[in-house]
Amino acid sequence: MHNGFIKTLPLLTMALTVLLVGAGIFVYKNSSGIKGVGEGEFQNVILLGWDGVQRKHLHELLDAGKLPNLEKFIAAGTMNDISITSGATDTKAGWTEILTGYSPDVTGVYSNFDYKPIAEGYTVFERLEEHFGKDDIATLFVSGKGNNVSARGPHKSCTNCLTRYRGSREKVDYWHENTSAPTSIPGEERVFEPMEGEPYYHTKNALDVYETDLGSAENVGAKVLEYIEEYKQERFFAFFHFEEPDEPGHIYGENSREYSEGIITDDYWLGQIVEKLKKTGIYDKTLIYLVSDHGFDEGKKWHLNAPEVFLATNDIAGPKRDGDREDITPTILHRYGVDINSLTPPLYGISLAQEELPDVTLVIREFLSDGPAMVADELSYYAQEGLGVRTVIVEKGEYASPFFLSGRAQFAILGNKWSLLSQLTDTEGKAEIIADLGGGGKRWRVMAGASSGISALEDLEGKRVASWHDSYGFAKFRSYLKEKHISIIPVPLPGMSPDAAVATLVSGNADALLVWEPIPSLIEESSIGYEVFRMEEIGDEMSVYLHAQADFTKEHPAETQAILRALARAGRFIRDNPLEAAHIIHSKRETLRASSSAIASALTNMDFAVRFDEEERKEIDYTVDIFRQMDLHDLPDEAFIELNGEYIGQYEYAQSL
Repeated sequence: MHNGFIKTLPLLTMALTVLLVGAGIFVYKNSSGIKGVGEGEFQNVILLGWDGVQRKHLHELLDAGKLPNLEKFIAAGTMNDISITSGATDTKAGWTEILTGYSPDVTGVYSNFDYKPIAEGYTVFERLEEHFGKDDIATLFVSGKGNNVSARGPHKSCTNCLTRYRGSREKVDYWHENTSAPTSIPGEERVFEPMEGEPYYHTKNALDVYETDLGSAENVGAKVLEYIEEYKQERFFAFFHFEEPDEPGHIYGENSREYSEGIITDDYWLGQIVEKLKKTGIYDKTLIYLVSDHGFDEGKKWHLNAPEVFLATNDIAGPKRDGDREDITPTILHRYGVDINSLTPPLYGISLAQEELPDVTLVIREFLSDGPAMVADELSYYAQEGLGVRTVIVEKGEYASPFFLSGRAQFAILGNKWSLLSQLTDTEGKAEIIADLGGGGKRWRVMAGASSGISALEDLEGKRVASWHDSYGFAKFRSYLKEKHISIIPVPLPGMSPDAAVATLVSGNADALLVWEPIPSLIEESSIGYEVFRMEEIGDEMSVYLHAQADFTKEHPAETQAILRALARAGRFIRDNPLEAAHIIHSKRETLRASSSAIASALTNMDFAVRFDEEERKEIDYTVDIFRQMDLHDLPDEAFIELNGEYIGQYEYAQSL
C-alpha cells in the first residue's frame, strides 16, 4: 500500500510553470514567499483537515488556478497521494484512522454507524502528551462538524432513520434517541441501537481544547486564528477541521459549483492561517499537514467508495512517498522524535518520512524469549544479511497476533498460546510456523516468598499461588498439580511487568509465584524469595515460535533464510555474552526493569534456538491437549498441524541452518 507512484514537490528556488501534468506530477511556481519548514528544529504541528475532498477534483481546481494558497503551499513543500485501504470512506472512520494510525479492528470505529470510543492513549494527542509531558505540549481539537467527531458517552442511535432529508439533502439528527428524523420506510417505527460512545469520548479528557460543531469555514477559521494567537508562546499540536467541501457535496453533488467553492473557501483559510503564523513569528517552527478523510464518488452526492485523497505539507523533511490514511499519525509522531516502533498496540501505519521502507517487518513481544530479535536489530545482523527489518515491539501476544495476521508484518514471534490461537484464526492458511525459537521450561519457575515456609512442591497444598491465569504455563502447571493431587488457591497477577509480580509477593498477597524470566532472577537477586520448582521438570514444551506469511516465504526464500540466520546468530551471541546482551535487551523495553545483572542471570535459563523437527510437532500436539483442558476454544484434533500440513516443507528453512 505504500509503494505507489511518488508525487514529491521539492522546494523551488525559481519560478516554474505547471509541468509533467500528464505523468501526474504537479510542480507549481513559488512566488509567495512561503518557504518549507522542517530542516531544523520545529516546535508545533497543525493537522489541517478538509473534509471530503476528492483528489481528482482538487487537482482540477489547482490546474485552473483556483487554489492559489495551496499552490504556493505545495510549491514550498510536498504533496503526496493518500489511499484508503481499511474502514469506510466516511468521516468517523476517516478521522479516527488519521488521528490514531490504527485500522478499525483496533479502534472499533468502522463507519459513521458502527463505532465505539477510541481506547485511552491511542490518539496522536495522547501519544504526544506522553512523549513530552502533558504540561509541555498543548493539544487542540477544533472542528466545524459535530456528530461524526463527537465525544458523547453511551447513547442510542436510530438505525432505520434517514441520515438526510430526501430532496433537500439537509442533515437529519438521527444520532440521538429524541430525534424527529423520518424513517427510511415512511411510517415505520424508529429502531434504536445502544452505542458505547462516540470516538472521542475518552480523548476529550486529555485535550487542552475540544471545540466542535462550529459549522461553516468562517466560524472555524476565526477560531483557528484566535487559538494560534493564544498558544503562540507554547509548543502545540492542533487539529483544525473544516467541514467543507463535504457538506455542500452531499447537498449539491461532487461536480457542483458549490462543492468547488467549498474547497476554494478552505484554500482561503489556508492562506489566512499561514499569514497568521508569520505575523506571530512561529511559521518557521510550525509544520502544517493538510489532509482529507475521504474523497467523493464521481458526480454523486455521497462517498461510498471514495478512497483517493491527498497529503500536502510544508515539511520539507517529511513525507517522501505516497501512503495510506493510517500513515498520518506515524509520520507526525516520527517527526516529533517518538519511537513509533515501541508503541502498544503497534501502529498499523508507517512513517512516510522514513528514508527507506523496510524490506520486512517483524513483530515481537517485550519478553526475554524474544531477546534474539532485539539483539539482531541492535547489532545490525539483519543489515549484514542485506535486509532492512523493522522490529515492532509490543507488550504481549494479544497485540502481536492481530498485527501479524492483518498482514502488516511478514514475521512474528509468539508463545504457545497465541501461536495456536493465531493458527486457528488464520482459517485461510495465509500464515505458518517456520521455526521453534526455543524458550524452554527452565525460564518458568515457582518462586516462594522468603518467609513462606515452602520448601517443596507438596508444600503448595492450600497455598496462594499467583500467575497469569490465561497463560499456557499456568494451565500446564495446574494440570501437573492435579495429577499430584495438590490443590492451590489461584491468585491472578495484575499485569505482565516484573514490578507487578514482585509487589504481589512482597505484599503478602501470594505465598508463591509461577512466573517466567527475568522475574525469578530478580526475586533471587533481591533476596525476597527462592526457587521451589522448575517447569522443565515436567517437560520442556514451553517454546516460542517464529511465524511467517506463507506467500512471503514462498516468494522470498532467501530473505526468509536470512531472518533465520540472523536470529540464530543472535541466540549464540546471547549465550556467549549474557551481560552485554542483557544491556541491549534492557535498553529496548522499559517494562523489563530488572537490573542488567538479573537479566544476564535470567538469560542463562533461556533456550535460544532456531529449529523445527518431529519433536516440535509432538510438542504442538501436547499444546493442543493443554489448551483443550483450558477450555478456551473448541479445538479440533491436531488443529495446529492440520491447518499447516500443506506448508510443512517450509519448516526445512530452520532445519537447514
